[in-house]
Amino acid sequence: LEPRRIAAVPNVVLDVVADGESSVTAPVPLAGKAAHSSPLQPDRFTRDDSSSTASSQPPAPRRNPVEGDPGTAMENYNYMKKPANALARRGPHGASEGDETAKQQKDDDDEDDDNDDTASAFMTVLVKANLDDTESQVTLGDIYRGGIGVPQDLAAALMWYQKAADKGHARAQYYIGIMYDQGWGDLKKDSTKAFEWFFKSSIQGLPEAQFQVGRAYTVGDGVEQDLPKAMGWLHKAAEQGHAYSQFSLAAAYAEGQGVPKDVRKATAWAMKAAEQGHVAAQRLMGLMYEIGQGVPKDIGKAREWYLKAAVKGNEDAKRSLQRLQR
Repeated sequence: LEPRRIAAVPNVVLDVVADGESSVTAPVPLAGKAAHSSPLQPDRFTRDDSSSTASSQPPAPRRNPVEGDPGTAMENYNYMKKPANALARRGPHGASEGDETAKQQKDDDDEDDDNDDTASAFMTVLVKANLDDTESQVTLGDIYRGGIGVPQDLAAALMWYQKAADKGHARAQYYIGIMYDQGWGDLKKDSTKAFEWFFKSSIQGLPEAQFQVGRAYTVGDGVEQDLPKAMGWLHKAAEQGHAYSQFSLAAAYAEGQGVPKDVRKATAWAMKAAEQGHVAAQRLMGLMYEIGQGVPKDIGKAREWYLKAAVKGNEDAKRSLQRLQR
């Protein structure tokens, strides 16, 4: 069969032969350009796919890598914390070298095994993504966005997300929206494009995207302000358990913004968010219990909620606790 050439990152290719299960036959240089750090926490790369055909025992590194050597691809995967150990295994030390040395060698070998497994899993995802597997494309987007085991490369992340988003993948569409909303990497901040991608994702039911659509309608960011539409989208996300949407609804009902003022509904939504650990909602519940708004006045419960928020660094909650102690 003629080898198929596939791209790991822009301008870098990988030869594979598609005959049954995919097999890696060429090096994949993974070093991408450094980019600005992501304000979001990256998804952990935890995929465990035993179908990878890449070798988990790479050969010793070469100064001039040979084209077509799958081991070289492993060398270039810098997730390994100690690649030299992984690529050039040593035999166990004798007892004469000391128990500590032997223990350290065993720990290194165990770590190398984990690194080999991770590199093998990465290569499996890479091959699948190049063969148009949507979930693998999203996973690569996550890896490059967060710099998980490879240099962070937002251009590569966008490329892989785009491939999945064009096929209707909701989370990929959401992350493209985030990248435009915040102007990550070389992307110019574009609120209109961000809203378009958030909306595509939101109509598929992703609560994070529904929250962003609600936020955009609330403040008129990338779209004309429309408070009734904003409340509609926030309700959709809040009903799926999205804490930020729940707190936004609490604030809206408390202030009568886009909805009739309703203290009981404000309290109910604030409680849902607070129970999920939303710090501002926890502080708000403390205030409501302190003054008896929407709930019976209860200083003990007020202290409990203020304390939950205070230990997470909320300064207003800290001041409220000090006030109650006087």
